[in-house]
Amino acid sequence: DVRIEHWDVAHQQGRVAAKNMMGQFVPYKYTPFFWTMLFGRSVRYAGHCTGYDEVIMEGEPKKFSFVAYYVKGDNIVSVATMGRDPVAVGIAEAMKLNIMPTAAEVKSGKANSETILAKLKEYNSRTITLPAKN
Repeated sequence: DVRIEHWDVAHQQGRVAAKNMMGQFVPYKYTPFFWTMLFGRSVRYAGHCTGYDEVIMEGEPKKFSFVAYYVKGDNIVSVATMGRDPVAVGIAEAMKLNIMPTAAEVKSGKANSETILAKLKEYNSRTITLPAKN
């Protein structure tokens, strides 16, 4: 069981529960996400991690600006960010779409939060079809 007490997660779960009660049989596919403020600093977390093998750090924790990638095997299972607010939201979406890099790619520097957001932007630009103007 996963219990994350955040209003956005509750909304998502409610929508999925309602669809299932109506016979649509929709799986819950959302990436858990929450945020909080500690001493005037925003901490955001995306993913679900009951255990991890290592944490890959990107940024400068001493300056309160970082992304912490929680890794299990070669998979990034969750991230925590501070001072990088759009990154956690983007990574949550990339996790949902299954377009995250491997831990080895992040560790080697081949991928980072900027490349993940760029890949997400590219993915979304290809999947969004705008209506034709008349």
